[in-house]
Amino acid sequence: MICNMDYFKIYADFLKRFLNVKRPLFAVLDAFNGAGGVVAKEVFVDYPLVQLTTINDLPDGDFPAHGPNPLLAGAMKELCQKVVRQKADFGIAFDADGDRALFVDNLGRPVPTYVIAYLIFQHRRPPFVVDELLFKIFRQNKLLADNDLFLTKTEFVLIALEMRSVRSTTSADNFGNFAFEETYYRESGMFTFIRILNLLSSSNKTLADFSQN
Repeated sequence: MICNMDYFKIYADFLKRFLNVKRPLFAVLDAFNGAGGVVAKEVFVDYPLVQLTTINDLPDGDFPAHGPNPLLAGAMKELCQKVVRQKADFGIAFDADGDRALFVDNLGRPVPTYVIAYLIFQHRRPPFVVDELLFKIFRQNKLLADNDLFLTKTEFVLIALEMRSVRSTTSADNFGNFAFEETYYRESGMFTFIRILNLLSSSNKTLADFSQN
């Protein structure tokens, strides 16, 4: 028996349920030749409030653009330049399998992961599960109450177990992995993208404004 189910569409339809964009936004997505670009196009194909430009969106296991890892030196350069040239509100990069999300602000500058985590956490119910580096940053800068943070190692199985154990809605690590109870305690670059779209659209601030605070 041949299964003709379109899993990209099924996943995209699931993600669309969480879109709540209040004003028009323009984003540039670098899919790093992974599957994330295919999903993103399906999510936003008929969503008028989000203008999306995608680059390196053809899945290719050879990763011809700049490799599959957005954390490598120079890997985000193309995205940064594209955001500035097109005057986009922000840019986002997925790694090859789409679980990590790294951001570029409207001035074409990479945004530290802790800034994105803090922005998301402000609109989620604590406690939050984080890795060692984010734990130190949040505690040293007194960004969150100590009892709102739980420390875990960067490993998706351990993160999911810890989230369930402490009844956490959200986790983050310094590598750009964000997991949510809505995504069944698994990392999702697309869900992270949607969260930032929703949050930015509810504010008159730019992503650069949040980065500078």
